[in-house]
Amino acid sequence: MEKRRKKGTGTISEYEPGKWLAKVVINGKPFPFYGDTEKGVTKRLDDFLDEMSKGKKTNKKISYSEFLDIWLEMKKEEVKIQTYERIKTDLDCHIKKELGFYNLDRIDDTIIKEFLKKQAKKLSYEGVKRNYDNINASLRYARSLGKIISNPVDLVPKPRSTSAAFLDEQKDEDELQILTDDEIKRFVEACNATSKNGIRIYPNSGIYLFMLNTGLRIGEAAALEWSQYNEKKGTIRIYGTKIRYKDESGKEIIAFQKNVKTVRSARTIKLNKKALEALPIKRDGKYIYGGKGGHLINHSNLYRMFKAICKRAGIEDKSSHCLRDTFASKLFANGVDVKIVSEILGHTKVSTTYDKYITLIQAQKAEVMDSLEVY
Repeated sequence: MEKRRKKGTGTISEYEPGKWLAKVVINGKPFPFYGDTEKGVTKRLDDFLDEMSKGKKTNKKISYSEFLDIWLEMKKEEVKIQTYERIKTDLDCHIKKELGFYNLDRIDDTIIKEFLKKQAKKLSYEGVKRNYDNINASLRYARSLGKIISNPVDLVPKPRSTSAAFLDEQKDEDELQILTDDEIKRFVEACNATSKNGIRIYPNSGIYLFMLNTGLRIGEAAALEWSQYNEKKGTIRIYGTKIRYKDESGKEIIAFQKNVKTVRSARTIKLNKKALEALPIKRDGKYIYGGKGGHLINHSNLYRMFKAICKRAGIEDKSSHCLRDTFASKLFANGVDVKIVSEILGHTKVSTTYDKYITLIQAQKAEVMDSLEVY
């Protein structure tokens, strides 16, 4: 059903149940806006027409920073809240700081290339690629609105992970953090530490032992529900993660997101004996490792507890991701094929696992060759 509006202001239609389309044609070119609600697409269409109207009446110069706010507001209707927050952070911390002061129509390919070159010296490949994608998408939108004649990103090659800028300098977040056997022993003892009355010093510390024996990301482990646990088969189904974002007032919100990081992140894991032992004996609430009142455990509490446990164990400069890396290292040490490791960890592609743990794989191959005797 199509709802006609005043001539020249477009149309609104529900093209399938719960799916709305607002569209206007300007100078023969259609501008569509999709959404889940009539109100949402109507607002985006009206905002678009308002921007076009302002541009025609005043021909006012607009800074790239101002336009990014317009683009971000449009993206808010298209992406999940976690993706929106990540884009906003990238814009505020990187793009606006370096490029925001330019007038929108003054940004060219040279400026963008210099920006990406500088970013490559301090960010990982993924971080630079996100900045490239955000600049490209925002300027493509600017072109569709008639704010610029062409998109300068068309003249800027997309960053490549094999570029010397990323190969010459190993980024800290890509470095493996693997606990030694002695550190593992001390870490487990610290997690299980009790006070004089026999009560655990660190409530919910079992989450870290569970991660150490499953390779789960901390967001996945924190979001685990009892309904995902198959006690009869001894398996856990991973299909969600804990996310953090800020509402319009700036208040931090902790929520559960059903779709995990990637399609292959959704997986079923067979739990080993130690992982089963790390499960709470008492089922208190919806979440396996829930906070007070059965709610999702606060991220700050998880961070502080992990740091306190590490301090007690005499382990320094480690993030909770070291548990995932340590688990992967044990799999490779036991001769598990990289494809199986990739499936257990929930990586999108086997190549992701290979690139991440290349040093472990090479060590495994060297050990095999040292022990191999053909005759």
